Amino acid sequence: MAVTVTIPTKTPGKLANKEVDWDSDNIRVMAFSSSASFTQATTIYLSAIRAAELTGTGWAANGIALANKTTTDDGVKTTKLDADDISNATTTLTNVRYFAVVDYQTAVDATSPILLWIDLGVNTSWAAQTVDIIWPAGGILTQTVP
Repeated sequence: MAVTVTIPTKTPGKLANKEVDWDSDNIRVMAFSSSASFTQATTIYLSAIRAAELTGTGWAANGIALANKTTTDDGVKTTKLDADDISNATTTLTNVRYFAVVDYQTAVDATSPILLWIDLGVNTSWAAQTVDIIWPAGGILTQTVP
């Protein structure tokens, strides 16, 4: 199973124009079924995929908030956005195909940008198990200026 991560083309601009404030906004990870239709150029806001959101025991609507978010700059050319890994115990979720990282600060789907999504490659289920999302050591989102 190949897991892929996609960043919408509008994400860098939303960070640059401060529509998204990584450190202080309510950034969440939400689960979605295979009926969610993600397109890199056009899937910009939560409203486009909300109908496919999944919930279950231990995983409520609007997902899990990222904890201890940080922005670090190496002082040369790389900026990294990071947060604690997710380890959500005793979770029951059925047929998850995607996880999406969403800025839910406004609590309005039409103005809540999708920052990235993770395609698990296959529908995946958890039955009273721990859902672990381990972010790369280099950060959740990293930008390097050439």
